[in-house]
Amino acid sequence: MSAGTIALTNNSAAVTGTGTAFTTDLKGNDFIVVIVGGVTYTLGVKATASATSLTLITPYGGPTATGNAWTAVPNATQVGITAQVAADVAKAIRGLNLDKANWQQVYSGTGNITVTLPDGSTYTGPAWSSITTSLSGKAAKGVNNDITSLTGLTTALSIVQGGTGANTAAAARNALGAAPIDTPIFKSTVQVDQIGNNPAGPTGVSNNLYLISATATGISINTNVDSTDSAQRQIMRVQSIGGRKVFLEVNGGIRCRQGVDAVGANPNNAFNINWATSFAQLWVDGSNVGNISLASTSDVLLKKDVVYKTQDEGYAESCLNEVMGWGIASFKYKSRGVVPESDTKLGFIANQLITKSPECVTGKGLSEGYDELNPDDPYVLDNVAMIAKLTGALHAQQHQIDELKKQIASLQDSSAATS
Repeated sequence: MSAGTIALTNNSAAVTGTGTAFTTDLKGNDFIVVIVGGVTYTLGVKATASATSLTLITPYGGPTATGNAWTAVPNATQVGITAQVAADVAKAIRGLNLDKANWQQVYSGTGNITVTLPDGSTYTGPAWSSITTSLSGKAAKGVNNDITSLTGLTTALSIVQGGTGANTAAAARNALGAAPIDTPIFKSTVQVDQIGNNPAGPTGVSNNLYLISATATGISINTNVDSTDSAQRQIMRVQSIGGRKVFLEVNGGIRCRQGVDAVGANPNNAFNINWATSFAQLWVDGSNVGNISLASTSDVLLKKDVVYKTQDEGYAESCLNEVMGWGIASFKYKSRGVVPESDTKLGFIANQLITKSPECVTGKGLSEGYDELNPDDPYVLDNVAMIAKLTGALHAQQHQIDELKKQIASLQDSSAATS
């Protein structure tokens, strides 16, 4: 650092020093190096007028500032620095050009290439295209979906690796726990994917035989050696042991056909029974054809809160009034899906009956636009309740008949007394 400080004025070539020795430290074509506002300025000296005054070759372009420390740089030193910078830049450019040529060979070359290192030595190795070509035929780590064959294996793949752990068919079946070739012969027109013992069945019981097929549409078990139909076909026979029940359980329900017809062909329609919370529905193909009526249990031990209504004359009279409001109607059932239109029927309309005797009708009733194939909870007549109402009406009528008999007898007695 040179002695004193200097003052610089923006866009001025005049420099004023304080405590400086310009005439001793500088001469024409030397340089001043000063830092103003964090920016380094290298200023060329045109001439020194005194120890505290000099003129720059070009006006100072930075901000006006005073009290700036400065450094005098002789012309020869500055020229040497510039020459060294130029040499370093030239070296860096040569290195970049060398790198460019090397990378061009790596990416565009084929086979083996030779690259030149910064110290002038060379290295020969494969180009990128040669590496990718070599790797394209290699199996990758993880999932591979383009391997079509494996050749040259001398050790069988284990079961864990997706193989059988064996080199022969018999050894493979034994390793996989499949049936030996001299025991049951399984024949199918489709692939049976799994057959064996289920270690834990649906109820936790072991040794359940199961068959799984991704493509089969059904399973047929025959007594013949092939799938040809026979008069003595045995579809399934499971013998009850120790009083145990034989059952078929399917979580999604069981769909049945009525059997094989006279010409050995399956009928067109299939049926199944669906339990709808409190009643059973009969379905044929995709049509709900109606509810299944079951014998109603009536044992008193199965009931609670029993009240005999017929002992109440007022209730019997109300039954008569209700029954007298029942409308007898003739009608036909509409066709729905597989259900054809019915013949003319005689009976009641639940929608009318529920307004008179709601106890005789169950269900929520249908709305306009209901699903014809699956009418959801339609009105259904409760036959037992209707019989009970009719019985109450009969009791009321009998009571009226008894009263009329009494009145007739009284009139007859009165007539006899006056005659």
